[in-house]
Amino acid sequence: MGAILIRPSLFIFIVHTLFMIVENVHTRRRNDMVLEGPVLIYGRISNNNFVLNDSTIINYPEKIPVVWNYEFDNPKLVLGYAKISKVENGLWATVTITNEMFKSIMFDCGQVYCGGYYRGIKLHTSSDGVRCVDKTDLLALGIYESGDEWVYLKIKEEN
Repeated sequence: MGAILIRPSLFIFIVHTLFMIVENVHTRRRNDMVLEGPVLIYGRISNNNFVLNDSTIINYPEKIPVVWNYEFDNPKLVLGYAKISKVENGLWATVTITNEMFKSIMFDCGQVYCGGYYRGIKLHTSSDGVRCVDKTDLLALGIYESGDEWVYLKIKEEN
């Protein structure tokens, strides 16, 4: 697989978002909303015919940007940031939402679907045509209204 080219606007967006995350790490406001849920289940074939298994090597930074509907070119659609952690059956996200309008939407709907924005993908195709990912980098999360039913985020319950 050859080199992956990223549009300059996407690169600028990712760098800008990472700076915003670093800036907000120590100044998290009390009224930030926290969502959590599974963002990857090993062995489940996605709607776009990819599968990541427990043997897949997945690299990701400490925090990644979260955007609406994979709209990386629009800074107004940055919803917050996610901390990713490995769990027994996949990856789990704890998402801090800083976008006020999206907070209102979440109170109404209660659950949204999500998916990873992956780059640097190395894969092979199985005999049944499924693209099995061997190694990848998780750069961001996209949140949307409908999608794979097993990857979702809900408002975290207060303890």
